[in-house]
Amino acid sequence: MTFVRRLHRGENTYLYNVRTYRDKKTGKVKQETEYLGKEVIEGGKTVIRPPKRKRGGLRAVLDYGPHMALLKVAQNFGLAKVIEQNIGSHTRIADIGTKIVTLAINSITSDMTIGAIGNWFSRSSLKKRLDITSDDLTPKKVRGVLELLASTNPDITGLIEEALTARIKQLYGEDLDTAVYDLTALTYHGDDNVLAQYGHAYRTTGEKQINMVLAVTLDNKLPLHHKVLPGKIVSVSTIHSFVKELEVFNVRKILLILDRGFYSKKNIEEIRTAKHDVIGALASHLSITKKVLAKSVNIENSRNLLKYPDNVIFFKEIMEDGIRVIVYHDVERRNRQIKSFYDGLAEVESNLRELAGKKFDTKYDLKEELEGICGHYLNHISIRFTKNDQWTFSYKLRHKSIQWVTNRLGKTVLFTTTTLPAADVLKTYREKDVIEKTFQLMKKHGLTPINSNTEPATKARITLSYVGYLLLSLLRMKLDKDTSLEKALSILNEVREVVYKDGSLDLPELTKPQKEILEMTGLL
Repeated sequence: MTFVRRLHRGENTYLYNVRTYRDKKTGKVKQETEYLGKEVIEGGKTVIRPPKRKRGGLRAVLDYGPHMALLKVAQNFGLAKVIEQNIGSHTRIADIGTKIVTLAINSITSDMTIGAIGNWFSRSSLKKRLDITSDDLTPKKVRGVLELLASTNPDITGLIEEALTARIKQLYGEDLDTAVYDLTALTYHGDDNVLAQYGHAYRTTGEKQINMVLAVTLDNKLPLHHKVLPGKIVSVSTIHSFVKELEVFNVRKILLILDRGFYSKKNIEEIRTAKHDVIGALASHLSITKKVLAKSVNIENSRNLLKYPDNVIFFKEIMEDGIRVIVYHDVERRNRQIKSFYDGLAEVESNLRELAGKKFDTKYDLKEELEGICGHYLNHISIRFTKNDQWTFSYKLRHKSIQWVTNRLGKTVLFTTTTLPAADVLKTYREKDVIEKTFQLMKKHGLTPINSNTEPATKARITLSYVGYLLLSLLRMKLDKDTSLEKALSILNEVREVVYKDGSLDLPELTKPQKEILEMTGLL
């Protein structure tokens, strides 16, 4: 338990933060105190004047950084209390809400193993604010929490999700009628996990994966429900069963925001049969994409102007193969891409002219050199090899191929089964980036690779990541529009807290960016 103690000495009042806890070895109740400062009247208001001088020297330096920002949004949300109230009666684990919040923070800020979590906690500022100690986070006790999260009778994860969804609706008034669906592939390192299979990421990673599907709110992208699935490509029937599970959250329909690889006539027909709404991108190699681009050559017309924040965008709607397709043309983006493309091509040509005077003993060596110089531009260059005594080459540009690519620059081609206006279709699709970037951050800081060998352990770990995703989303909502979540976490990562021997705490030598982020999150 934590409380503030006021000590009156003459006319002065001094404030101390007091934390009571039970010593694990002796069983006795002990207290930790932290001097907050002197209570004074300034401008007609009672304020706390912090100590001017730190007494007794330095005791420790703690990692403050992202941990405290995430704890702050968790406390504002009432996260630990909500979890405790809804699953506390199903376990004998004390402070289960606080422990789950702590482990969720760990899951998205550290890639440490279970054995190192207690040490991580003891080096963080969390230990000064929470009513648990590193002794509550031993490997055995952490496994106990994970076993609880993996429980299906009752469904502990389901109870947590229902409680958090109700809290989201209470605090933010989110309309839960429609949710946005997303999927991410989690790399797997280990053996014998039945969930780990070769999926769509195999071509790029060469590794097995486990899929996590997530439903988030339409407005703030706050998580409602997640599911762990085998790593094979998720089918439309799987999506349908996931939507059925959302009925308990009063979600009546789901909006699928899909990547370029999903589109096929079969998938679209199945989605229509299941009555799901979808917004998706079309890959450039598809015949439907080529058709609609050919029909939108005169898109840059005042009749097609779209009012979209900060950009001049033209659009054209086309019904193709019974599908509503919208072509968007972003003028500024096209100009940037055109410059980048031709600057790169000019550099490649310069290197090719320099290489043209050289001779090679083998064709293999020459091809390898050319591939290194040209990179992806090789698709737009025709190479002719010649052998006399040694191998040489000549080249010419494939102008039709270049024209096809440059015509595509600045354009986004989306298909949809919705009746949303074109501006809302584009806005909704681009907001998918918020979800993807949050997943990328989580993967960078410990979400992947998955090492668990059992299905229950995997699901428990991903439940912590689901709670961690909520914390990151809440933190994102605190930031201004010019500060990304990744930037904020990077800046916060350098913040340290000093503990003095008198129990007082300080954040020394904060930079201007650090102060700005801490002010946004309410820590200053």
